[in-house]
Amino acid sequence: MSFKPQKALGFWCNKAAQAFRSQLDKETDKLGLKWTEALVLLFISGKPSSLVEIAKNLEHAHPSVLRQIDSLEEAGYVERTVHPEDRRVKLVSLTEKGKTAANKVHLIAQEIHARATKGFDEARIDAAVNFLREIIINLDEADLLTICDEKDAK
Repeated sequence: MSFKPQKALGFWCNKAAQAFRSQLDKETDKLGLKWTEALVLLFISGKPSSLVEIAKNLEHAHPSVLRQIDSLEEAGYVERTVHPEDRRVKLVSLTEKGKTAANKVHLIAQEIHARATKGFDEARIDAAVNFLREIIINLDEADLLTICDEKDAK
């Protein structure tokens, strides 16, 4: 029995993620943002976050996230402040320019979602989301869901 990647669920999950990233990159480029920077803006739009929180949520290495934050700060989208309870930790938050950009990125993400799910009813979308959540749980990566659930609750 030979392994055929095109028959593997992981192959198609990865392809779908690539398609979303490609579309996000194409659209956010018009705003002068890389898709990774756009994700940082979306993540911190809920509340100021530390480098560790951002890196963990986006599953990027700290140096990579630090470069993104440096770039966003230089462009005036974010600012760093000292954590009120731990002076060793810097919190990254949106400036007014960053809030405007994050709102635009949010609209872009909604439009991409609408294109990706064209012809799907809410029940089918909910079923797909639940299916993917269950896969994550089955792979014992429930901490990935915890990060998502915590952001949704805020």
